[in-house]
Amino acid sequence: MDPWAPINGIALDRYAELHATLEGVTDPEKQAEIVQRQGVQRADWEAAKAGWTQRMADPQLMGQVAQQYGTLYQAAIARRNGWQQQHQQQQHFPPSTGAQLGNALSAFGNAFNSLVESAVGGMSVGARVLVQWSDGNKYPGTVTASRGGQVEVAFPDGRRVWVPQAYVSFPGL
Repeated sequence: MDPWAPINGIALDRYAELHATLEGVTDPEKQAEIVQRQGVQRADWEAAKAGWTQRMADPQLMGQVAQQYGTLYQAAIARRNGWQQQHQQQQHFPPSTGAQLGNALSAFGNAFNSLVESAVGGMSVGARVLVQWSDGNKYPGTVTASRGGQVEVAFPDGRRVWVPQAYVSFPGL
């Protein structure tokens, strides 16, 4: 099996883009409505969600899919936030300025994340965390490593999974 092959026609970059449009939306019905407006049928979305989650958690792939997803997802969020900011201010920039704005926002986001991690320790090894899984539930685990917007979490059943930091929170938050 090719770990990079699209699932039901949804490649990893498209999956990351779709997830960025769903940021903060946990209701499966609402998610289905949103992805359908993006041209993706619910059955295809559900298959892609299950399949990509499984590939990200596959220990034989050593977190490669999860790392690539994290990079693509962060870029999609930066583009989405740049688009929202542009339209909220009702400013219209020439295409070259839009690209520059997107690059600047991405660089700012990376710098801000580094600053926050250095100031508060980020997701430090040994920290007890909750991981929001694709089923919407949060599962407890312990951070075993952290780098590049990804966190390796050890679960009570012995599995270790690299997870995008956006899906990891501290208990009680």
